[in-house]
Order: sequence, then C-alpha cells, then structure tokens
Amino acid sequence: MKAFITKYALSSGVYEVEGDLHIPPLGARQYFEVVPAKLGGINWYFGKDFQLSKEDACSRVREMFNRREASLRISLADLSDKKAIALQQIKNSSL
Repeated sequence: MKAFITKYALSSGVYEVEGDLHIPPLGARQYFEVVPAKLGGINWYFGKDFQLSKEDACSRVREMFNRREASLRISLADLSDKKAIALQQIKNSSL
C-alpha cells in the first residue's frame, strides 16, 4: 500500500512510500509502517503524519502551512513590538 508521509512537509518535503497500514483493536491510533524504512530509520508514522490519498495529503499540507503562517505572523508582530520598545528606550536615553 502507498502513503504520503507529510510529517516533514514544511522542512524536507512530502515522501511517497510503500508500507502497511495497521489498525489496532480497541480504538488505538492507526499507524503506517514503512517497509523497508527509508526515512532516517523511522519505521512508523501515526495519526496525521501520513495520508493515503493525494487529496488528503494536499489538504494536510495546506493545514500545516496555514498554522505555521499564523504562528509566524504572531512572532513577527511580537518582534515588531519589541523593536519599537527598544528604539523608544534608545530615543529616551540620556546619552
């Protein structure tokens, strides 16, 4: 069975791999086992780290991008505020 590993989509990219889908009993998380391990020796991918269709993989990558973009926007706003404070402190200094 083929799957798309999207765990690394925003860093090193999406990987299309061969492996086996495991659905444990009693509501445990399903996981995808890559056979053989190709990605840094990691064999198992859980939850949202893998998708079985191109559409789901594209959707997951968009979701990851949107979350990261929102996080970066917040970080940039914080950085901008800190810059303004620092410049005001310099302006108000007695040197």
